[in-house]
Order: sequence, then C-alpha cells, then structure tokens
Amino acid sequence: PGAKQLSASAKSKAKPRAEAEGLLREALKELTKDLRVATKAPKTPNDLVVFQGKKFSELCRKLSDCPTAQKGGAMCGDLGWVNTEELSAMGGNFREKAESLTAGQWGDVCSSDQGVHLVQRVA
Repeated sequence: PGAKQLSASAKSKAKPRAEAEGLLREALKELTKDLRVATKAPKTPNDLVVFQGKKFSELCRKLSDCPTAQKGGAMCGDLGWVNTEELSAMGGNFREKAESLTAGQWGDVCSSDQGVHLVQRVA
C-alpha cells in the first residue's frame, strides 16, 4: 500500500512516548476537524488525501521526526509504496496497523522500532 505518516520518536534522546503519542493524537484531531467543517466533503479516498494534504504537510513539518519531514517539500511524511516485508521490518505493531487501513483512512497511533506514528493509507 501507499502510505503517509507523521512520526514522533519515543527514543531516549527525544520525546517521552506519552508526549509523542499525545502530539500525534492532537494532529489527528486537527486533520479530522477540517473535514467536519468542510462545505464540500471529499467523495473518494483520493479526494480525502488531497483535501487533507496541505494540513498534513504543515503538521508533518512542525511535528514529525521522520527523515522526509527534515527534508520538507511535497514528499514530507510520504512513505511511498511499502510492501509487506518493509512494513514488517519497521517492527512494533506498524505492519498490523497499516495493513488494516483502507485507502484514505487514518489509523490510530502505532509503534515501530523508530518511535510512534500516525499513518494514513493513501492507496
């Protein structure tokens, strides 16, 4: 599947896990708030991804510790196409959470060997 993520490291030199999870849950609230007040709701999963794209990029640059956030630009937070082996290699419950999503859907906060993440399946 194609996926985007906000990542907050819960490693010892970064934020404590509870703080990182709290930041990601607040980010999810911001992403869904815009959807609730939209005058024209997205009709397809692709429309949803596009609709939330600008806010997602802003939040990613502001909150995420992932390498794509450090680079910025349009690819901020974009994991690209990720196969089952790559999902498994991330560790934690990342694969389980990401594979259960449908296109356009945001998952709950999940973990990997690199920290905690908020994932949206885009395809």
